[in-house]
Amino acid sequence: MTMGKKPITILCAIDFSKFSKQLIRYATQLAGRLSADLVVFHSVCFPRSASQDTAASGQVGDGKEGVQRARELIDELMAGQQLPWRSEIRIGEPVVELKALVRELPIDMVLTASYDLSGWKRLLLGTVVEELAQTLSVPMLVVKPPRHSGSDLTGEPLNLATIQVCCDLVSQTEPLFRWAVNLARPFGASLHCVHALEKPIDVGVIDPTDAPYEEVQQTLLDRLHARLVGQLPQDMQTDKTIATAVVPGTAGDKMVAYAREHKVDLLIVGVKQHRGIQKRLIGSTTDTALRRAPCQVLTVPVMELEPENRPK
Repeated sequence: MTMGKKPITILCAIDFSKFSKQLIRYATQLAGRLSADLVVFHSVCFPRSASQDTAASGQVGDGKEGVQRARELIDELMAGQQLPWRSEIRIGEPVVELKALVRELPIDMVLTASYDLSGWKRLLLGTVVEELAQTLSVPMLVVKPPRHSGSDLTGEPLNLATIQVCCDLVSQTEPLFRWAVNLARPFGASLHCVHALEKPIDVGVIDPTDAPYEEVQQTLLDRLHARLVGQLPQDMQTDKTIATAVVPGTAGDKMVAYAREHKVDLLIVGVKQHRGIQKRLIGSTTDTALRRAPCQVLTVPVMELEPENRPK
């Protein structure tokens, strides 16, 4: 994705729940700032479970009648909008239909809302958002309802003042940084590149017998900071406005804590795809961000680097 060469296209997936109006407002403001085209998507389908608060079947029904009603509701939500947009309405399971549409159209980003599940419900059922984050081939911006994000999206203009990029040093990070920069520029946002150090001393980076512990630890931090800078695209490595930070602790927890402490507006995290029950039981930094981050979350598909290609 390279902005400036062609307009990008944002797909906003709505379900006509009570948060849809605010999600549309977020999508239209973002599309306006990015000079993007907007596709408003809805799939006419009954929810898989009553525990998922995305019910729209009572409003739109199903079949052809449901498609017509969905189109009318979208027209109401988009009334008065001047930016380029169109609706795409499908019949079927939302995740399946959304992924099919992303394959068919030149979609650059999917925008959707987060509805949390916890405990056994999450383990057994998962959520639409988590499933999409693990399987979509394009970035997905997850907008959290006001009770999570702490603001009413229908009131104030969209503002992204601080953007945080989660770095793990073993993934292809250029897509993360490109999206961070392309989103930061229209808003004048500051960028924070953050890596969590889970081991007190990483023998893959430095030999712990080289010097006293404190000196070894400082050398490790210095080398990790250098790695972070080395991960940045070449044209960004001398940008003094980009902050880098290495924080001790578990990646998911520390990414969320850093976002809270620095009042981050958007958290960008790479997604390495996992499948089946392994993903449900182990979880990931992405899952933690989606469930606990105090801000909006952008998930970006990334490839894991081969060991010989990882920064030294």
